[in-house]
Amino acid sequence: MKCLISRMTVSSMTDRRIEGALLTRRAVKNALSSVRRLCGRLHRGVRCRDDMIERQNRVNETGGRLTTLRMHLDEEELRNLRNENLENELREVATKIIR
Repeated sequence: MKCLISRMTVSSMTDRRIEGALLTRRAVKNALSSVRRLCGRLHRGVRCRDDMIERQNRVNETGGRLTTLRMHLDEEELRNLRNENLENELREVATKIIR
């Protein structure tokens, strides 16, 4: 079966390829938006944890009764932790997309 698209005759095989490409494009856009959302959550979560650690350290410095259970992480450790968390989130998103 053939159909006319803008003065060109296109076979049904080509039409199926176009539909497949559009579906793939939509899936990729959805995956990217999910990844952006997860990266934003991860970034906000790490920033909140950093602020909590700094506040806790200030309390400890002033002689408060509260003690911190978390150690202050240096920049490299934080970067590694963020990367590891991001990789885990991306794996989860990829497995959801594949299914």
